[in-house]
Amino acid sequence: MPRSLYHHPITHYFLKKVNDNLQKNGLSQAFKSIADEYSRGFIINSSPETLNSLKNDPLVLICNHPSQAEVFLTLGALPSRRNIFMISIHNLLGIIPALDQHLIPVYINHRLETQSKFDWKTKLLNFFHYSPVFSKNEAHQKNIDSIKLAAKKIDQNSLVIIFPAGGTDNGRDFLPGVGYLVNQVKKYRRAKIVFAHTSGTSTFDFLRLLPFVDKLMPDFKIEFSPVYSLSDFRHTNPKTSAHQLQRAYDHWSAPFYNLPAGKAFALYLRSILFFLLFK
Repeated sequence: MPRSLYHHPITHYFLKKVNDNLQKNGLSQAFKSIADEYSRGFIINSSPETLNSLKNDPLVLICNHPSQAEVFLTLGALPSRRNIFMISIHNLLGIIPALDQHLIPVYINHRLETQSKFDWKTKLLNFFHYSPVFSKNEAHQKNIDSIKLAAKKIDQNSLVIIFPAGGTDNGRDFLPGVGYLVNQVKKYRRAKIVFAHTSGTSTFDFLRLLPFVDKLMPDFKIEFSPVYSLSDFRHTNPKTSAHQLQRAYDHWSAPFYNLPAGKAFALYLRSILFFLLFK
């Protein structure tokens, strides 16, 4: 049997607890209870209009990806609904079996391997948990199929979560996949887009599992944006759609970053350049 984090003697107890919770209480409630248990506070800021859209509309939820825990926090911050799907790196498959039915895998290992920054978290995960490795061409075709599936889910009135900066060197620039997703939604006049920004996560969130350590670490916090119409971000060129989405996300999320003046100016300058190049 391939090595599995779910069946590893060190992690099985915790992961089985999560899996049982998910099967009993559903996706959102299960991860919210975990966030509440392992943090001083789990703060969710959203307008009633946005919460209603997150609960009922066909929707693309676009999230930042500063570390790892925000993947699960985002699920815990959502109102309860059955048809939630998340575009995620395929390495997550099999870690929490009950979660697999909500995952739409993408394959970016070839991209991670070319990064100059050593990604010790992925290396450690791969050591304890087997995930198949595909060539760049195989991964590309699988990713095309996954984006088609995600668009189909939105057409079926689902909510699809995507982390478009996941796998990039700086963790901020959107990859074009989000543009291809938006452009392939057929019922685009009904579909919505909401942005989410998570703060309080870090590389060391695994330490929160130790007794009392969670009380010494920052609160988890998620901000949700107003509701946007997906049709406003559709262009003939999917890369243009991705750039417009990033420009809008940067503008909305800028107040949530504690950036030095120089970096804040650079962020706004980049948004202006995107506007001039892709308007």
